[in-house]
Formats: sequence, C-alpha cells, structure tokens
Amino acid sequence: RRRAERLQRLHDVGSALSRSLEEGEILRELARQVARVIDADGIVIARPELDTRRIITLVRFVGSIPSMRPPMPLGNGPIASVARNGRPIRLGEGELVAFGDDDVVGDDLPARALIAVPIMIGIQLLGVLAAYTCLHQEYTEEDEEVLLTMAAQAAAALANARLYAESQRERRQSEALADVARAVNASLRLSEVFNLTLRHTSALLRAEGACVTLRDRDELEIVEGVGATEALRGMRLPIEGSLNGRAFLTHAPVIANRAQDEGIYRPA
Repeated sequence: RRRAERLQRLHDVGSALSRSLEEGEILRELARQVARVIDADGIVIARPELDTRRIITLVRFVGSIPSMRPPMPLGNGPIASVARNGRPIRLGEGELVAFGDDDVVGDDLPARALIAVPIMIGIQLLGVLAAYTCLHQEYTEEDEEVLLTMAAQAAAALANARLYAESQRERRQSEALADVARAVNASLRLSEVFNLTLRHTSALLRAEGACVTLRDRDELEIVEGVGATEALRGMRLPIEGSLNGRAFLTHAPVIANRAQDEGIYRPA
C-alpha cells in the first residue's frame, strides 16, 4: 500500500510539473511539491556555474515564504558538491557541522538534516535541488529516491519548455525576417527599414535598445536607434575603442556579455 501511495504521489507530481511551459513556474511548482512529500523547513533550487564559479539561486523558500538571494561564490558546500560529482548527498546534523561550507541554509535557522540532488538531462546538469529540516537528524534513502525521481520529472518538463521556447523563437524570427523583407521591398526610405529591423531585433533578443551605426569618414554615426538608444541618434563614435568599431573592423559579430568588466566598454 505504501508503495502504491508513493507511486500515485509521484504521478501527481509529474502531472503538476508538466502543466506549464514556463521554466520559472516549473521550478516553483517543483519546490511546492517537494514541501508536500518530505519534511522541509527550506527548499533551494540553484544553478551552479562551474565556469564562473558562482551559484545562481533560481527558487528559494524559507518555510512557505519566497526568499531569494544574490549570486554566491561556488565553494565547497552541498550544492557545489552535487554540481561537481553529479551525485545526491544526504547530511545529518554532525555531518553538516563537519562539512564546513554552507550554500543552502544561509540566513535561516541551523538545519539538523539536509538533502541535495542533481537536476539532470543525460549528463547535462540543469540545477541542484536541496532541502533541509530542523525536525529530525536524517533524511532517508527513500527521501533521496523520491527527490531524484522528482528532479528527473522536472528536468523532462524543463526540456519540453525549452524546446517550446525555441520553436516560438524560431517562429518569431521567421515572421520578423518576412516583415523586414516586405518593408525593404515596399519602402525606399532607409530610416523606416532600419527602425523596423531594430524593433524586431530588440523584441527577439529581449534587449532594452538597439541601434544602427554607419561610417562617416573616420568615425561611426548612430543613424537610427530604438528603446534605450533612441536618444543617441546622431551621436558619433570612434572606430577604434568601441564595440561597434570592433565589429566594423573585423567584419564579425561581437558578443560582450560583461563588457564593462572586460574593459571594452567605457560609458561617457
């Protein structure tokens, strides 16, 4: 009977997770479902970034209250340990003290037991699911199996959500290209074509602004802008020392996600 109840519970969890195609809602639903199946005073779902050595908190509940926190260094805590070896971890009160680094409990009351499992598709780590409690000193092997199953269900739901988002992005991109092509054929005014192209570009990339620069002798001039860059129309930039200039000189795309940190963007 207990096994049947457990299987029914996991079936209900899978159904709940598959209802949404939005990643944030899937992860929040996962946290809510975890709170229903095991004792948990706190639940954390995080994305460890091994390349940048950071832990990005995606969902965090302290009790039933959402409590987000900023990125933290990737140290040697439970989440970091699961991220590095891809295996679940269960810690009792004594083991938690001996473990040293804490990347789960944070500013909440000290935990007596903690469990963390990977959220994976194949060998790709999507995140780490962790829970802790002050009620008892040990999570069981059954708790671990349940969380591993729930993490696998969440991974499948996240994969579906990403496939759907990608298909939607490709559809919007095709529509945008067709819209721009119609504008090119229908209008002889370059500014109209630029403006339409930039509006579609901003929407597709979820950017706050976009601009077009053209060369004018030894400088680049912003001839059209939308969103945050609209006020820069008419501004002139040096070819040397600017991102637009780098793209112009190299005839290649330039991607700078941390431009200021890399020293290649200097605001006026």
